[in-house]
Amino acid sequence: MIVTDGGRFGGYAMFLSRSFNWWDNASVFRNIGLLVLLFGLLLVWMGRSRHWKSITMGLSYLVVVLAACLVIAVFTTRIVGLGRGKPVFLYNFLDLKRTAWAGPELSAGKHTIVFDFKSDGPDLGKGGTGVLLVDGREVDRKSIEHGTPVTFPEDESFDIGRDTRTGVALLEYRYDPPFKFNGKIDNVTFDLKPGQSVENDPKQVAAPAGAVARAKD
Repeated sequence: MIVTDGGRFGGYAMFLSRSFNWWDNASVFRNIGLLVLLFGLLLVWMGRSRHWKSITMGLSYLVVVLAACLVIAVFTTRIVGLGRGKPVFLYNFLDLKRTAWAGPELSAGKHTIVFDFKSDGPDLGKGGTGVLLVDGREVDRKSIEHGTPVTFPEDESFDIGRDTRTGVALLEYRYDPPFKFNGKIDNVTFDLKPGQSVENDPKQVAAPAGAVARAKD
Protein backbone atom coordinates (compact mmCIF):
# COMPACT_ATOMS: atom_id res chain seq x y z
CA MET A 1 0.00 0.00 0.00
CA ILE A 2 1.17 3.51 -0.85
CA VAL A 3 -1.83 5.58 0.22
CA THR A 4 -5.50 4.82 0.91
CA ASP A 5 -8.62 6.44 2.29
CA GLY A 6 -11.85 4.52 2.92
CA GLY A 7 -12.31 0.80 2.53
CA ARG A 8 -14.78 -1.98 1.77
CA PHE A 9 -17.82 0.28 1.28
CA GLY A 10 -16.17 3.21 -0.46
CA GLY A 11 -12.77 4.80 -0.90
CA TYR A 12 -9.62 4.78 -2.98
CA ALA A 13 -6.15 3.30 -2.84
CA MET A 14 -2.85 3.56 -4.69
CA PHE A 15 -0.69 0.48 -4.25
CA LEU A 16 1.66 -1.98 -5.90
CA SER A 17 0.00 -5.23 -6.92
CA ARG A 18 1.79 -8.41 -7.88
CA SER A 19 1.68 -9.25 -11.58
CA PHE A 20 0.65 -12.80 -10.73
CA ASN A 21 -2.12 -13.31 -8.19
CA TRP A 22 -0.50 -16.52 -6.91
CA TRP A 23 2.89 -14.92 -6.32
CA ASP A 24 2.41 -14.44 -2.59
CA ASN A 25 1.73 -18.18 -2.39
CA ALA A 26 4.80 -19.14 -4.45
CA SER A 27 6.22 -21.02 -1.47
CA VAL A 28 3.06 -23.16 -1.39
CA PHE A 29 3.48 -24.06 -5.07
CA ARG A 30 7.16 -24.81 -4.45
CA ASN A 31 6.45 -27.08 -1.49
CA ILE A 32 3.68 -28.89 -3.36
CA GLY A 33 6.03 -29.40 -6.28
CA LEU A 34 8.78 -30.76 -4.04
CA LEU A 35 6.41 -33.18 -2.31
CA VAL A 36 4.99 -34.45 -5.60
CA LEU A 37 8.53 -34.72 -6.96
CA LEU A 38 9.60 -36.87 -4.02
CA PHE A 39 6.46 -38.97 -4.41
CA GLY A 40 7.20 -39.44 -8.12
CA LEU A 41 10.80 -40.46 -7.44
CA LEU A 42 9.52 -42.97 -4.87
CA LEU A 43 7.13 -44.42 -7.46
CA VAL A 44 9.97 -44.71 -9.99
CA TRP A 45 12.21 -46.47 -7.43
CA MET A 46 9.43 -48.86 -6.45
CA GLY A 47 8.55 -49.51 -10.09
CA ARG A 48 12.11 -50.38 -11.01
CA SER A 49 12.64 -52.62 -8.01
CA ARG A 50 9.32 -54.44 -8.57
CA HIS A 51 9.53 -54.43 -12.36
CA TRP A 52 6.26 -52.64 -13.00
CA LYS A 53 4.73 -52.63 -16.46
CA SER A 54 5.84 -49.95 -18.91
CA ILE A 55 2.51 -48.06 -18.69
CA THR A 56 2.74 -47.77 -14.89
CA MET A 57 6.39 -46.73 -15.13
CA GLY A 58 5.44 -44.14 -17.73
CA LEU A 59 2.89 -42.60 -15.38
CA SER A 60 5.51 -42.50 -12.61
CA TYR A 61 7.95 -40.67 -14.89
CA LEU A 62 5.17 -38.25 -15.89
CA VAL A 63 4.56 -37.38 -12.23
CA VAL A 64 8.27 -36.66 -11.79
CA VAL A 65 8.43 -34.47 -14.89
CA LEU A 66 5.32 -32.42 -14.00
CA ALA A 67 6.48 -31.86 -10.42
CA ALA A 68 9.95 -30.86 -11.61
CA CYS A 69 8.41 -28.34 -14.05
CA LEU A 70 6.37 -26.77 -11.23
CA VAL A 71 9.41 -26.41 -8.97
CA ILE A 72 11.54 -25.01 -11.80
CA ALA A 73 8.79 -22.55 -12.76
CA VAL A 74 8.58 -21.14 -9.23
CA PHE A 75 12.34 -20.72 -8.89
CA THR A 76 12.63 -19.26 -12.40
CA THR A 77 10.00 -16.59 -11.77
CA ARG A 78 11.87 -15.55 -8.64
CA ILE A 79 15.25 -15.42 -10.44
CA VAL A 80 14.09 -13.38 -13.45
CA GLY A 81 11.97 -11.09 -11.27
CA LEU A 82 8.49 -11.94 -12.51
CA GLY A 83 5.81 -10.96 -10.07
CA ARG A 84 7.27 -7.55 -9.30
CA GLY A 85 4.78 -4.95 -8.22
CA LYS A 86 2.77 -2.99 -10.75
CA PRO A 87 1.13 0.34 -9.84
CA VAL A 88 -2.62 0.35 -9.35
CA PHE A 89 -5.05 3.11 -8.45
CA LEU A 90 -8.43 1.71 -7.44
CA TYR A 91 -11.59 3.73 -6.82
CA ASN A 92 -14.43 2.08 -4.90
CA PHE A 93 -17.77 3.79 -5.56
CA LEU A 94 -19.79 2.87 -2.46
CA ASP A 95 -19.22 -0.88 -3.03
CA LEU A 96 -21.39 -0.55 -6.17
CA LYS A 97 -18.61 -0.33 -8.73
CA ARG A 98 -14.83 -0.50 -8.60
CA THR A 99 -12.65 1.08 -11.27
CA ALA A 100 -8.95 0.25 -11.48
CA TRP A 101 -6.15 1.99 -13.33
CA ALA A 102 -3.07 -0.23 -13.69
CA GLY A 103 0.39 0.07 -15.19
CA PRO A 104 3.16 -2.38 -16.12
CA GLU A 105 5.32 -4.03 -13.48
CA LEU A 106 8.09 -1.80 -12.16
CA SER A 107 11.81 -2.45 -12.30
CA ALA A 108 13.89 -2.14 -9.14
CA GLY A 109 14.75 1.40 -8.15
CA LYS A 110 13.05 4.75 -7.68
CA HIS A 111 9.81 5.64 -9.46
CA THR A 112 7.25 8.44 -9.48
CA ILE A 113 3.60 7.40 -9.66
CA VAL A 114 0.92 10.01 -10.34
CA PHE A 115 -2.86 9.71 -10.50
CA ASP A 116 -4.39 12.76 -12.16
CA PHE A 117 -8.18 13.08 -11.93
CA LYS A 118 -10.20 15.76 -13.71
CA SER A 119 -13.79 16.06 -12.51
CA ASP A 120 -16.69 16.68 -14.90
CA GLY A 121 -17.87 19.48 -12.63
CA PRO A 122 -17.67 21.04 -9.14
CA ASP A 123 -20.88 19.45 -7.84
CA LEU A 124 -20.88 16.47 -5.49
CA GLY A 125 -21.24 13.07 -7.16
CA LYS A 126 -19.81 14.16 -10.52
CA GLY A 127 -17.75 11.68 -12.50
CA GLY A 128 -14.57 12.45 -14.39
CA THR A 129 -11.48 11.07 -16.11
CA GLY A 130 -8.48 9.64 -14.33
CA VAL A 131 -5.00 9.16 -15.77
CA LEU A 132 -2.29 7.01 -14.21
CA LEU A 133 1.28 8.07 -14.97
CA VAL A 134 4.54 6.34 -14.12
CA ASP A 135 7.76 8.34 -14.35
CA GLY A 136 5.96 10.95 -16.43
CA ARG A 137 4.49 8.49 -18.95
CA GLU A 138 0.76 7.78 -19.23
CA VAL A 139 0.05 4.07 -18.64
CA ASP A 140 -3.74 4.00 -18.22
CA ARG A 141 -6.74 6.27 -18.72
CA LYS A 142 -10.35 5.62 -17.69
CA SER A 143 -13.51 7.61 -16.97
CA ILE A 144 -16.08 7.09 -14.23
CA GLU A 145 -19.75 8.06 -14.42
CA HIS A 146 -20.19 9.06 -10.79
CA GLY A 147 -18.05 10.05 -7.86
CA THR A 148 -18.87 9.54 -4.18
CA PRO A 149 -21.42 12.24 -3.18
CA VAL A 150 -20.74 11.80 0.55
CA THR A 151 -17.71 11.36 2.79
CA PHE A 152 -16.09 7.94 3.00
CA PRO A 153 -17.14 5.65 5.90
CA GLU A 154 -16.34 7.16 9.29
CA ASP A 155 -15.01 3.86 10.65
CA GLU A 156 -12.27 3.78 7.98
CA SER A 157 -9.03 5.74 7.98
CA PHE A 158 -6.49 7.59 5.88
CA ASP A 159 -3.26 5.56 5.73
CA ILE A 160 0.17 5.83 4.13
CA GLY A 161 2.35 2.75 3.69
CA ARG A 162 -0.30 0.35 5.04
CA ASP A 163 -4.07 -0.18 5.30
CA THR A 164 -5.21 -0.29 8.91
CA ARG A 165 -8.87 -1.01 8.19
CA THR A 166 -10.71 -2.96 5.46
CA GLY A 167 -9.33 -3.24 1.94
CA VAL A 168 -10.71 -1.13 -0.92
CA ALA A 169 -10.35 -3.97 -3.46
CA LEU A 170 -12.80 -6.89 -3.42
CA LEU A 171 -11.86 -9.46 -6.09
CA GLU A 172 -9.54 -7.92 -8.67
CA TYR A 173 -6.28 -6.76 -7.06
CA ARG A 174 -7.49 -7.97 -3.68
CA TYR A 175 -4.98 -7.66 -0.83
CA ASP A 176 -4.90 -8.54 2.85
CA PRO A 177 -4.52 -5.59 5.28
CA PRO A 178 -2.31 -4.22 6.66
CA PHE A 179 -0.53 -4.83 3.30
CA LYS A 180 2.58 -2.94 4.44
CA PHE A 181 4.80 -1.28 1.85
CA ASN A 182 8.22 -2.93 2.11
CA GLY A 183 10.18 -0.29 0.18
CA LYS A 184 10.68 3.42 0.82
CA ILE A 185 8.06 6.10 0.19
CA ASP A 186 9.82 9.45 -0.22
CA ASN A 187 6.67 11.57 -0.23
CA VAL A 188 2.94 11.58 -0.94
CA THR A 189 1.51 14.79 -2.43
CA PHE A 190 -2.11 15.86 -2.95
CA ASP A 191 -2.49 18.72 -5.43
CA LEU A 192 -6.01 20.23 -5.50
CA LYS A 193 -6.42 22.04 -8.80
CA PRO A 194 -8.46 25.28 -9.11
CA GLY A 195 -12.16 24.48 -9.05
CA GLN A 196 -11.60 21.36 -6.96
CA SER A 197 -10.63 23.06 -3.70
CA VAL A 198 -12.77 22.34 -0.64
CA GLU A 199 -11.23 25.05 1.53
CA ASN A 200 -14.52 27.01 1.59
CA ASP A 201 -16.48 24.01 2.85
CA PRO A 202 -15.67 23.42 6.57
CA LYS A 203 -17.44 20.05 6.59
CA GLN A 204 -15.29 18.68 3.77
CA VAL A 205 -12.10 20.12 5.25
CA ALA A 206 -12.79 18.52 8.63
CA ALA A 207 -12.98 14.97 7.27
CA PRO A 208 -9.45 14.74 5.80
CA ALA A 209 -7.99 16.57 8.77
CA GLY A 210 -9.55 14.09 11.17
CA ALA A 211 -8.31 11.20 9.04
CA VAL A 212 -4.75 12.52 9.12
CA ALA A 213 -4.97 12.92 12.89
CA ARG A 214 -6.06 9.29 13.27
CA ALA A 215 -3.20 8.17 11.02
CA LYS A 216 -0.72 9.89 13.33
CA ASP A 217 -2.06 8.29 16.52
